[in-house]
Amino acid sequence: MKVSIVVPGHLKNFVKDGVKEYVKRMGRFCEINLHQVKKGGDVNTIDNSKILNQEGKNILSHVHDSDYVILLDRKGREFGSREFASFLEEQFLTRSHLVFVIGGALGTSDTVRKRANIVISLSKMTFTHQMSVLILLEQLFRAFKIIKNQKYHY
Repeated sequence: MKVSIVVPGHLKNFVKDGVKEYVKRMGRFCEINLHQVKKGGDVNTIDNSKILNQEGKNILSHVHDSDYVILLDRKGREFGSREFASFLEEQFLTRSHLVFVIGGALGTSDTVRKRANIVISLSKMTFTHQMSVLILLEQLFRAFKIIKNQKYHY
């Protein structure tokens, strides 16, 4: 099983520590990779559509035809923790690589949205893409613990 997370920009130090911890914890369940791609540009000086298009290209450069792409968006399908675990378990029965895509400050391009196999939401609230990485990792770890019937989720 392989899981990748693709996100524009570089993580800030306060987020990196949490990300490192969850990547380490998840190593016993799956191979996990975090791809931090170049942002599409400065929102103060470049047209938003150009930024979205460039970020879309940068994101999709880490996606292969055989990958199952899960886009995170606050308008996506919401899961409870047990539902999310069941969803992941089902995907891994037929797929070897899941790619989670987190958009930048402006969201994601139409090209990325069209490539996504499913759009899910961590919450109806809006999170920074930095925090979304950390929250997603915790939920992935929780899901694997549920799948393996190990204590963590109560």
